[in-house]
Amino acid sequence: GAAEWQGRTAVRVAELDWHRGCEHLRHPPFHVVLVADVLYAVELVEPLLQCLTALSRPDSLVAIAIYNRSARVSAHFWEELPKYFTKHRKVPERDFNSPDQPDDVGIFLLFR
Repeated sequence: GAAEWQGRTAVRVAELDWHRGCEHLRHPPFHVVLVADVLYAVELVEPLLQCLTALSRPDSLVAIAIYNRSARVSAHFWEELPKYFTKHRKVPERDFNSPDQPDDVGIFLLFR
C-alpha cells in the first residue's frame, strides 16, 4: 500500500505466502500488487489467484512476471485466470527486455 507523506509516496513491501492465505497482510486492498516468479506448482495457482484478488481492487495495478518453467502449470494458470480477472495484457518485451533475460519470461497486467 502507499500513503502520502510530506509530498512523497511511501511504499510498503511484504512477503506473501499464498498457500497460507493473505489475511496476515495489513490494510488491503492495495493500489499496486507486483509478483514475480510465482508459478511453479499446479496446486498453488488457485490460492495465488485468490490472494491477488483479495489484495487488489477493481482499479488496482496487478502485474505478474511469469517465468515459464512448466507448461502444465502455465496452462493451468491461463485456464483459471478468467475466474478471477476479466482481462490481461502482455507488456511488450521491448519495454523491459534486457540481454541477460531468458526468452521465456513475460510480464502481464491483470484487470478485474
